[in-house]
Amino acid sequence: MRRLAAISTGRRSFGDRLALRGLRAASPGAGKGPSAASLDEVDYRLDLDARSASGRRATATLRGQGNPGYRSSPNVLVEAALALAQDDRLPDRYGVLTPATALGLPLLDRFAPAGLELAVGDVAA
Repeated sequence: MRRLAAISTGRRSFGDRLALRGLRAASPGAGKGPSAASLDEVDYRLDLDARSASGRRATATLRGQGNPGYRSSPNVLVEAALALAQDDRLPDRYGVLTPATALGLPLLDRFAPAGLELAVGDVAA
């Protein structure tokens, strides 16, 4: 509890200050990250293969344009927020939910504007 209070009030221990100084020294400064051109050059593909305990199998392929961390993730996050704010087709579920349960198929409709393509393969018994 004492540590949480120290962090919330801005006070840091000597160890915290030392660790932060080391992280700042080791990390690139602002504006020193990858160029926009190098982020846009990346295309990726994820092949998914799911199998249930009962033996059912499903496959899917997800393709993305742009660096997954710098381009796709923020785009999908924004599309999820827009779905929450604007989409009246969301499932009527409440509580702590996974994105698939909370946003359902309307989120998949927003993948294309975010630069993602999802192709679901056959589901076999």
